[in-house]
Amino acid sequence: MRRVIYVGSFSKSLSCSLRVGFIAAPPALIKPLVDVKMLSNIATSPFAEQVVAALLRNGAYRKLMERLRIRLSGQMATAMALVKEGGWDMYAMPQGGMFLWLRHPMVESSGELVARVHGKDIRLSPGQVFLPDAADSPWLRINVAYTNDPRAVEFLTEPV
Repeated sequence: MRRVIYVGSFSKSLSCSLRVGFIAAPPALIKPLVDVKMLSNIATSPFAEQVVAALLRNGAYRKLMERLRIRLSGQMATAMALVKEGGWDMYAMPQGGMFLWLRHPMVESSGELVARVHGKDIRLSPGQVFLPDAADSPWLRINVAYTNDPRAVEFLTEPV
């Protein structure tokens, strides 16, 4: 039985302002899903959809993703070196992507770390915002794309 539905977006990879998503599902489910989209007024600009379609057709999106993967791979290596220097624990060894889950063994609450950097123009994602019960967590998520910034370097190498 074909019961898998895959939903994704081009928003992060192309542009945060280019809000175009996609869905892959068995053909029998597509029509009801399109109806729900139309009834709930979840609409994307036709221009934005045409831009994404053109980028997919002409191969520009694939080339962009290849360059982005290379750049993020370098950023990931930089970030991992910084967290090692700062004594952080990583939740898991990343296989790609743009995020690391970290905790510092000297800090019990990622909310405490967020409070420490308040007013220093550093944005952190405490682990609790990703948990269904919003329970405090020592884990936080960082975006490796920003780890070249001197504020990030200082935070990651001297967090406590």
